[in-house]
Amino acid sequence: MIEWKKNLSPTTTSKGTQNDNMYQLLGGARNNNDSEDDSALEENLLKLKNYTYFDGERILASFAAHDADVLIGTQMIVKGHDFPDVTLVGVIAADLSLNAEDYRCSERTFQLLCQAAGRGGRGNKPGEAVIQTYHPDHYSIQAAAVQDYQAFYEEEMSYRMLLDYPPASHMLAVLGSGPEDESLVQAMHYLKLYIHKGNDLHVIGPAYAAVGKVKDIYRQVIYLKHEDYQVLVKIKDQLEKYIEINSGFRKIYIQFDFS
Repeated sequence: MIEWKKNLSPTTTSKGTQNDNMYQLLGGARNNNDSEDDSALEENLLKLKNYTYFDGERILASFAAHDADVLIGTQMIVKGHDFPDVTLVGVIAADLSLNAEDYRCSERTFQLLCQAAGRGGRGNKPGEAVIQTYHPDHYSIQAAAVQDYQAFYEEEMSYRMLLDYPPASHMLAVLGSGPEDESLVQAMHYLKLYIHKGNDLHVIGPAYAAVGKVKDIYRQVIYLKHEDYQVLVKIKDQLEKYIEINSGFRKIYIQFDFS
């Protein structure tokens, strides 16, 4: 049995009134049940967070040995673990992954929720999963709640085909990075100008990556989509030659990623 909950606990606005459209969201496992007065702590509780490999193994072994009744953690605890006596699984803010800047975010949300639901009821006892979400009507959450892989596939593929995303089409990501923002922007602009458009080639960008700067290194990306994989391979080869003979790319690192 899988149940989903729409709302988190309502917060109070600055005027002291409750707003049904505002809800308190505590990010990650580290912020949940941290209060010593929380009634949930009446149960034996383990938290799997910010751990080394050996710490994680120790915590999981302790839970398997029934040293605790409740295990709290991030999404890593839903993947591949087999505890026959677990009968209840709860997922908080299940739709956060839907906001990722990735065309696969619905697929990953569906996979994660199915994996989470599968942690309960693995033995002789029946299991139940409770999914807490702001978007109970989203097709990935609806399909995961009833474990309907076919329904999710059909809905997801309709979007992939409409927008020419894999596997309906092939995609090449041209990832550029460098220490100088202005030089990177100019280099990625020239790459886009060099790409020969036409033949149903779809070009998106250049734009900053989802994480636009990491350790003083700026990052931009161009996406190319085409139904013929060889067309993208040819473009990649042409861009490599163009980069090799142009000195403006000496401080720019270019990476190609097919999907």
